[in-house]
Amino acid sequence: MPEYFLRSRIREEIGKIPGERLPEILDRLRAFQEGPQDSVLPFAGSWNDMGESDFKDFMEELDRRRHKTLQREPPIL
Repeated sequence: MPEYFLRSRIREEIGKIPGERLPEILDRLRAFQEGPQDSVLPFAGSWNDMGESDFKDFMEELDRRRHKTLQREPPIL
């Protein structure tokens, strides 16, 4: 599909979105333009105010979930 056609379709669809949802759409569009570092950077320091015990529990849970995810059997296609 030609680029100009896609851009036209996107404009049409955006025109149908209620005004109060437009900030959300704008954020999502910007996410496509950002590099991985730009999209993660706003979270830097998010855990600074977390207590040591909570942070330890969080990291253990994160590690447990990662291992669980990696041990799953891949779906048969």
